[in-house]
Amino acid sequence: MFKLTLLIFIVTIFGAVVESTVDAGISTRSAEAKGTLMCGNSPAAGVKVYLKRELSTDIEEIIGHSVTDDQGKFTVNGNTERYGGSKSTIDPVLSFYHKCDKADAKSFQIFHLRFPRTYVTIGRISRRPYDIGTFNLQIKYPGQSEDKIAPDY
Repeated sequence: MFKLTLLIFIVTIFGAVVESTVDAGISTRSAEAKGTLMCGNSPAAGVKVYLKRELSTDIEEIIGHSVTDDQGKFTVNGNTERYGGSKSTIDPVLSFYHKCDKADAKSFQIFHLRFPRTYVTIGRISRRPYDIGTFNLQIKYPGQSEDKIAPDY
């Protein structure tokens, strides 16, 4: 009887450990995006790029951030490791904070770009980056707005 009880206990513990490990791996998702930003014919250096779990003004939705280099290039990635359950899903959105053609302006021009969920992968490291190509920031994009402060992430 003792052996049977011990066996049931071990199987139960082992099952719980395996289940929690599998759930943790599946509930973590990741996304990555890259591209080049231009301001007219010049590279847009210093643009703040945020990868968000979903379109929101909540700073908690930011899962990754980057700043464009001297050539206007960026790569941003992030994952939902710090979230759990239903918050582990990603409906990926890039948010761009720039001052193209308004270097002395006190506020940032902001626009958002959603990209397909098919670029979201399971795990902490993205295996399928989304390439946005080249964007010219002189264009006013739909939904573009202004904000005096970019999230300090």
